[in-house]
Amino acid sequence: MQALIADTFSEQKALIQSDQSYKELLAMPKFPAGTHASYGFVLATHHDLAGAEREFNAELATDPGSLMAKLGLARLHLEQGATRQSAKEIEDIFKTDAGFLRSNAVRFNAALTQQNRSELQRALEERRAAGEIREEIAALFRNDAGDNSGPRPTSPKSGTPVQSTNLVISKAAGLYADGRYGDCTALLASRFSLLQTKDLQLLASCAYSTGDYQNAFAAATKLAANPATEPEGLYWETKSAEQLATEALARASELDSNSPKLHVLLGDTYRQRKSFPEAEQEYRKALTLNPDDTGGLFGLSLALLADGQTNEALRQVQAALEKNPDDPELNAVMGE
Repeated sequence: MQALIADTFSEQKALIQSDQSYKELLAMPKFPAGTHASYGFVLATHHDLAGAEREFNAELATDPGSLMAKLGLARLHLEQGATRQSAKEIEDIFKTDAGFLRSNAVRFNAALTQQNRSELQRALEERRAAGEIREEIAALFRNDAGDNSGPRPTSPKSGTPVQSTNLVISKAAGLYADGRYGDCTALLASRFSLLQTKDLQLLASCAYSTGDYQNAFAAATKLAANPATEPEGLYWETKSAEQLATEALARASELDSNSPKLHVLLGDTYRQRKSFPEAEQEYRKALTLNPDDTGGLFGLSLALLADGQTNEALRQVQAALEKNPDDPELNAVMGE
Protein backbone atom coordinates (compact mmCIF):
# COMPACT_ATOMS: atom_id res chain seq x y z
CA MET A 1 0.00 0.00 0.00
CA GLN A 2 2.84 2.41 0.82
CA ALA A 3 4.32 1.77 -2.64
CA LEU A 4 1.02 2.61 -4.30
CA ILE A 5 0.71 5.80 -2.26
CA ALA A 6 4.23 6.88 -3.20
CA ASP A 7 3.69 6.11 -6.89
CA THR A 8 0.37 7.97 -6.91
CA PHE A 9 1.89 11.09 -5.38
CA SER A 10 4.71 10.87 -7.92
CA GLU A 11 2.30 10.58 -10.88
CA GLN A 12 0.32 13.54 -9.56
CA LYS A 13 3.53 15.62 -9.33
CA ALA A 14 2.89 16.09 -5.60
CA LEU A 15 6.62 16.39 -4.96
CA ILE A 16 6.68 16.98 -1.21
CA GLN A 17 4.28 14.12 -0.46
CA SER A 18 5.97 11.74 -2.89
CA ASP A 19 9.41 12.54 -1.45
CA GLN A 20 8.22 11.70 2.07
CA SER A 21 6.34 8.60 0.93
CA TYR A 22 9.35 7.15 -0.87
CA LYS A 23 11.57 7.80 2.14
CA GLU A 24 9.12 5.88 4.34
CA LEU A 25 8.88 3.08 1.77
CA LEU A 26 12.65 2.71 1.46
CA ALA A 27 12.93 2.51 5.25
CA MET A 28 10.80 -0.64 5.23
CA PRO A 29 12.47 -4.06 5.27
CA LYS A 30 10.95 -4.93 1.89
CA PHE A 31 9.83 -2.77 -1.03
CA PRO A 32 9.11 -3.35 -4.77
CA ALA A 33 11.89 -3.53 -7.32
CA GLY A 34 12.29 -0.16 -9.00
CA THR A 35 11.56 1.89 -5.89
CA HIS A 36 15.02 3.50 -5.80
CA ALA A 37 14.68 4.46 -9.47
CA SER A 38 11.19 5.87 -8.98
CA TYR A 39 12.41 7.96 -6.07
CA GLY A 40 15.34 9.06 -8.22
CA PHE A 41 12.91 10.57 -10.75
CA VAL A 42 11.14 12.43 -7.94
CA LEU A 43 14.48 13.89 -6.84
CA ALA A 44 15.37 14.75 -10.44
CA THR A 45 12.11 16.67 -10.72
CA HIS A 46 13.14 18.49 -7.53
CA HIS A 47 16.44 19.24 -9.38
CA ASP A 48 18.32 17.32 -6.68
CA LEU A 49 20.67 15.74 -9.21
CA ALA A 50 23.12 14.35 -6.66
CA GLY A 51 20.32 12.66 -4.73
CA ALA A 52 18.78 11.33 -7.92
CA GLU A 53 22.09 9.87 -9.05
CA ARG A 54 22.46 8.18 -5.68
CA GLU A 55 19.07 6.51 -6.03
CA PHE A 56 19.59 5.43 -9.64
CA ASN A 57 22.93 3.85 -8.71
CA ALA A 58 21.33 2.16 -5.70
CA GLU A 59 18.81 0.58 -8.06
CA LEU A 60 21.54 -0.61 -10.41
CA ALA A 61 23.44 -2.10 -7.46
CA THR A 62 20.55 -4.52 -6.84
CA ASP A 63 19.31 -4.77 -10.44
CA PRO A 64 22.10 -4.05 -12.96
CA GLY A 65 19.71 -4.38 -15.90
CA SER A 66 17.17 -1.87 -14.60
CA LEU A 67 16.06 0.23 -17.58
CA MET A 68 14.31 2.69 -15.27
CA ALA A 69 17.60 3.44 -13.52
CA LYS A 70 19.40 3.71 -16.87
CA LEU A 71 16.73 6.06 -18.17
CA GLY A 72 17.15 8.13 -15.04
CA LEU A 73 20.89 8.41 -15.56
CA ALA A 74 20.28 9.42 -19.18
CA ARG A 75 18.04 12.19 -17.86
CA LEU A 76 20.75 13.33 -15.44
CA HIS A 77 23.39 13.34 -18.16
CA LEU A 78 21.13 15.55 -20.28
CA GLU A 79 20.72 18.02 -17.41
CA GLN A 80 24.47 17.96 -16.81
CA GLY A 81 25.15 18.97 -20.43
CA ALA A 82 26.18 15.54 -21.77
CA THR A 83 23.46 15.60 -24.41
CA ARG A 84 25.09 13.23 -26.91
CA GLN A 85 25.75 10.69 -24.17
CA SER A 86 22.11 10.96 -23.09
CA ALA A 87 20.91 10.41 -26.67
CA LYS A 88 23.10 7.31 -27.01
CA GLU A 89 21.78 5.90 -23.72
CA ILE A 90 18.21 6.47 -24.88
CA GLU A 91 19.00 4.61 -28.10
CA ASP A 92 20.46 1.68 -26.13
CA ILE A 93 17.34 1.49 -23.95
CA PHE A 94 15.11 1.43 -27.04
CA LYS A 95 17.16 -1.40 -28.53
CA THR A 96 16.81 -3.39 -25.32
CA ASP A 97 13.07 -2.84 -24.90
CA ALA A 98 11.17 -0.45 -27.16
CA GLY A 99 7.96 -0.86 -25.17
CA PHE A 100 9.65 0.38 -22.03
CA LEU A 101 10.84 3.58 -23.69
CA ARG A 102 7.43 4.21 -25.25
CA SER A 103 5.83 3.85 -21.82
CA ASN A 104 8.31 6.06 -19.97
CA ALA A 105 9.29 8.85 -22.37
CA VAL A 106 6.77 11.13 -20.65
CA ARG A 107 8.39 10.44 -17.28
CA PHE A 108 11.80 11.29 -18.75
CA ASN A 109 10.52 14.60 -20.11
CA ALA A 110 8.71 15.70 -16.93
CA ALA A 111 9.95 19.08 -15.63
CA LEU A 112 12.79 19.30 -18.16
CA THR A 113 13.60 22.83 -19.22
CA GLN A 114 12.72 23.84 -22.76
CA GLN A 115 16.44 24.24 -23.44
CA ASN A 116 17.17 20.65 -22.39
CA ARG A 117 14.27 19.37 -24.46
CA SER A 118 15.47 21.27 -27.52
CA GLU A 119 19.07 20.09 -27.12
CA LEU A 120 18.01 16.46 -26.81
CA GLN A 121 15.64 16.76 -29.74
CA ARG A 122 18.42 18.27 -31.86
CA ALA A 123 20.84 15.47 -30.92
CA LEU A 124 18.27 12.77 -31.69
CA GLU A 125 17.29 14.39 -34.99
CA GLU A 126 20.95 14.50 -36.02
CA ARG A 127 21.32 10.79 -35.26
CA ARG A 128 18.10 10.05 -37.12
CA ALA A 129 19.22 12.02 -40.18
CA ALA A 130 22.50 10.10 -40.14
CA GLY A 131 20.60 6.82 -40.08
CA GLU A 132 21.92 5.92 -36.62
CA ILE A 133 18.54 5.68 -34.87
CA ARG A 134 14.97 4.92 -35.87
CA GLU A 135 12.45 7.68 -36.52
CA GLU A 136 10.31 6.46 -33.61
CA ILE A 137 13.00 7.27 -31.04
CA ALA A 138 13.25 10.88 -32.22
CA ALA A 139 9.45 11.14 -32.37
CA LEU A 140 9.10 10.13 -28.72
CA PHE A 141 11.04 13.20 -27.59
CA ARG A 142 9.70 15.87 -29.91
CA ASN A 143 8.02 18.78 -28.19
CA ASP A 144 4.63 17.85 -29.65
CA ALA A 145 4.93 14.14 -28.99
CA GLY A 146 2.44 14.16 -26.11
CA ASP A 147 1.61 11.02 -24.18
CA ASN A 148 2.40 7.62 -25.62
CA SER A 149 -0.21 5.62 -23.81
CA GLY A 150 -2.23 4.67 -26.85
CA PRO A 151 -2.74 1.08 -28.06
CA ARG A 152 0.37 -1.06 -27.89
CA PRO A 153 1.24 -4.43 -29.34
CA THR A 154 0.47 -7.09 -26.77
CA SER A 155 2.32 -10.28 -26.04
CA PRO A 156 1.03 -13.63 -27.26
CA LYS A 157 -2.15 -14.77 -25.56
CA SER A 158 -2.25 -17.48 -22.94
CA GLY A 159 -1.47 -20.86 -24.40
CA THR A 160 0.07 -19.52 -27.62
CA PRO A 161 3.56 -20.93 -28.22
CA VAL A 162 6.39 -18.49 -28.84
CA GLN A 163 7.46 -19.47 -32.34
CA SER A 164 10.76 -17.58 -32.49
CA THR A 165 12.43 -19.06 -29.42
CA ASN A 166 12.93 -22.29 -27.51
CA LEU A 167 13.36 -20.49 -24.22
CA VAL A 168 11.60 -22.03 -21.24
CA ILE A 169 10.00 -20.35 -18.25
CA SER A 170 13.14 -20.71 -16.17
CA LYS A 171 14.91 -18.26 -18.49
CA ALA A 172 12.40 -15.48 -17.94
CA ALA A 173 14.28 -14.21 -14.90
CA GLY A 174 17.38 -13.81 -17.05
CA LEU A 175 15.44 -11.78 -19.60
CA TYR A 176 14.17 -9.52 -16.81
CA ALA A 177 17.69 -9.11 -15.45
CA ASP A 178 18.84 -7.97 -18.91
CA GLY A 179 16.04 -5.41 -19.15
CA ARG A 180 14.32 -7.39 -21.90
CA TYR A 181 10.88 -6.95 -20.38
CA GLY A 182 8.96 -7.51 -23.60
CA ASP A 183 10.70 -10.84 -24.26
CA CYS A 184 10.14 -11.83 -20.64
CA THR A 185 6.43 -11.04 -21.01
CA ALA A 186 6.07 -12.93 -24.28
CA LEU A 187 7.69 -16.01 -22.80
CA LEU A 188 5.63 -16.09 -19.62
CA ALA A 189 2.32 -15.05 -21.19
CA SER A 190 2.57 -17.89 -23.70
CA ARG A 191 2.45 -20.34 -20.78
CA PHE A 192 0.09 -18.38 -18.55
CA SER A 193 -1.93 -21.34 -17.30
CA LEU A 194 1.26 -23.09 -16.15
CA LEU A 195 2.72 -20.21 -14.16
CA GLN A 196 3.50 -20.56 -10.48
CA THR A 197 3.31 -17.66 -8.04
CA LYS A 198 6.90 -16.52 -8.58
CA ASP A 199 6.34 -16.59 -12.34
CA LEU A 200 3.17 -14.50 -12.03
CA GLN A 201 5.07 -11.98 -9.93
CA LEU A 202 7.71 -11.74 -12.63
CA LEU A 203 5.10 -11.47 -15.39
CA ALA A 204 3.31 -8.60 -13.64
CA SER A 205 6.57 -6.67 -13.33
CA CYS A 206 7.83 -7.41 -16.85
CA ALA A 207 4.50 -6.72 -18.53
CA TYR A 208 3.93 -3.43 -16.75
CA SER A 209 7.49 -2.31 -17.49
CA THR A 210 7.11 -2.91 -21.22
CA GLY A 211 3.67 -1.29 -21.41
CA ASP A 212 1.69 -4.53 -21.81
CA TYR A 213 -0.92 -3.63 -19.23
CA GLN A 214 -3.36 -6.38 -20.24
CA ASN A 215 -0.96 -9.14 -19.30
CA ALA A 216 0.14 -7.21 -16.21
CA PHE A 217 -3.50 -7.00 -15.13
CA ALA A 218 -4.09 -10.69 -15.82
CA ALA A 219 -1.11 -11.72 -13.70
CA ALA A 220 -2.09 -9.25 -10.97
CA THR A 221 -5.62 -10.65 -10.80
CA LYS A 222 -4.30 -14.14 -10.07
CA LEU A 223 -1.86 -12.78 -7.49
CA ALA A 224 -4.63 -10.81 -5.79
CA ALA A 225 -6.74 -13.97 -5.51
CA ASN A 226 -3.98 -15.61 -3.43
CA PRO A 227 -4.00 -14.44 0.23
CA ALA A 228 -0.22 -14.78 0.37
CA THR A 229 0.31 -12.37 -2.54
CA GLU A 230 -2.87 -10.28 -2.33
CA PRO A 231 -1.14 -6.95 -1.49
CA GLU A 232 1.30 -7.29 -4.40
CA GLY A 233 -1.52 -8.35 -6.70
CA LEU A 234 -3.64 -5.36 -5.74
CA TYR A 235 -0.65 -3.07 -6.32
CA TRP A 236 -0.13 -4.24 -9.91
CA GLU A 237 -3.87 -4.54 -10.52
CA THR A 238 -4.48 -0.92 -9.56
CA LYS A 239 -1.56 0.44 -11.59
CA SER A 240 -2.48 -1.62 -14.66
CA ALA A 241 -6.17 -0.73 -14.47
CA GLU A 242 -5.33 2.98 -14.46
CA GLN A 243 -3.24 2.61 -17.59
CA LEU A 244 -5.83 0.43 -19.34
CA ALA A 245 -8.56 3.00 -18.63
CA THR A 246 -6.44 5.76 -20.17
CA GLU A 247 -5.66 3.58 -23.20
CA ALA A 248 -9.36 2.76 -23.66
CA LEU A 249 -10.25 6.44 -23.65
CA ALA A 250 -7.40 7.19 -26.06
CA ARG A 251 -8.62 4.47 -28.43
CA ALA A 252 -12.16 5.84 -28.28
CA SER A 253 -10.82 9.30 -29.06
CA GLU A 254 -8.92 7.93 -32.06
CA LEU A 255 -11.96 6.03 -33.35
CA ASP A 256 -14.12 9.12 -33.02
CA SER A 257 -11.50 11.80 -33.54
CA ASN A 258 -14.16 14.38 -34.42
CA SER A 259 -15.72 14.26 -30.96
CA PRO A 260 -14.72 17.29 -28.85
CA LYS A 261 -16.24 15.61 -25.78
CA LEU A 262 -13.87 12.62 -25.97
CA HIS A 263 -10.85 14.91 -26.31
CA VAL A 264 -12.03 16.90 -23.29
CA LEU A 265 -12.52 13.70 -21.27
CA LEU A 266 -9.04 12.50 -22.19
CA GLY A 267 -7.66 15.94 -21.35
CA ASP A 268 -9.38 15.77 -17.97
CA THR A 269 -7.82 12.36 -17.34
CA TYR A 270 -4.32 13.63 -18.11
CA ARG A 271 -4.88 16.77 -16.05
CA GLN A 272 -5.99 14.75 -13.02
CA ARG A 273 -2.79 12.73 -13.37
CA LYS A 274 -0.84 16.01 -13.57
CA SER A 275 0.29 15.24 -17.13
CA PHE A 276 -0.27 18.83 -18.17
CA PRO A 277 1.37 18.92 -21.64
CA GLU A 278 -0.71 15.90 -22.69
CA ALA A 279 -3.84 17.47 -21.22
CA GLU A 280 -3.16 20.71 -23.11
CA GLN A 281 -2.77 18.78 -26.35
CA GLU A 282 -6.17 17.07 -25.96
CA TYR A 283 -7.99 20.27 -24.98
CA ARG A 284 -6.55 22.04 -28.01
CA LYS A 285 -7.79 19.19 -30.24
CA ALA A 286 -11.26 19.69 -28.78
CA LEU A 287 -11.11 23.43 -29.38
CA THR A 288 -9.94 22.93 -32.96
CA LEU A 289 -13.14 20.98 -33.54
CA ASN A 290 -15.32 23.35 -31.51
CA PRO A 291 -13.71 26.69 -30.58
CA ASP A 292 -16.60 27.51 -28.23
CA ASP A 293 -16.44 24.29 -26.22
CA THR A 294 -16.62 25.56 -22.63
CA GLY A 295 -15.24 22.33 -21.16
CA GLY A 296 -12.25 22.49 -23.46
CA LEU A 297 -11.59 26.15 -22.68
CA PHE A 298 -11.96 25.62 -18.94
CA GLY A 299 -9.75 22.51 -18.94
CA LEU A 300 -7.10 24.15 -21.10
CA SER A 301 -6.96 27.16 -18.81
CA LEU A 302 -6.55 24.98 -15.71
CA ALA A 303 -3.87 22.84 -17.39
CA LEU A 304 -1.93 25.92 -18.47
CA LEU A 305 -2.14 27.44 -15.00
CA ALA A 306 -1.00 24.23 -13.34
CA ASP A 307 1.89 23.97 -15.81
CA GLY A 308 3.07 27.47 -14.97
CA GLN A 309 1.93 29.03 -18.27
CA THR A 310 0.06 31.84 -16.55
CA ASN A 311 0.18 34.36 -19.40
CA GLU A 312 -1.15 31.87 -21.96
CA ALA A 313 -3.90 30.77 -19.55
CA LEU A 314 -4.89 34.41 -19.05
CA ARG A 315 -4.96 35.00 -22.79
CA GLN A 316 -7.23 32.00 -23.35
CA VAL A 317 -9.64 33.01 -20.60
CA GLN A 318 -9.84 36.66 -21.69
CA ALA A 319 -10.62 35.60 -25.25
CA ALA A 320 -13.34 33.24 -24.04
CA LEU A 321 -14.86 35.83 -21.70
CA GLU A 322 -15.23 38.27 -24.59
CA LYS A 323 -17.72 35.78 -26.06
CA ASN A 324 -19.31 34.69 -22.78
CA PRO A 325 -18.61 37.26 -20.04
CA ASP A 326 -20.96 35.62 -17.52
CA ASP A 327 -19.49 32.10 -17.61
CA PRO A 328 -18.96 31.18 -13.93
CA GLU A 329 -16.16 28.66 -14.53
CA LEU A 330 -14.10 30.98 -16.70
CA ASN A 331 -14.58 33.82 -14.24
CA ALA A 332 -13.40 31.47 -11.50
CA VAL A 333 -10.22 30.86 -13.48
CA MET A 334 -9.71 34.63 -13.75
CA GLY A 335 -9.97 34.74 -9.98
CA GLU A 336 -7.05 32.33 -9.72
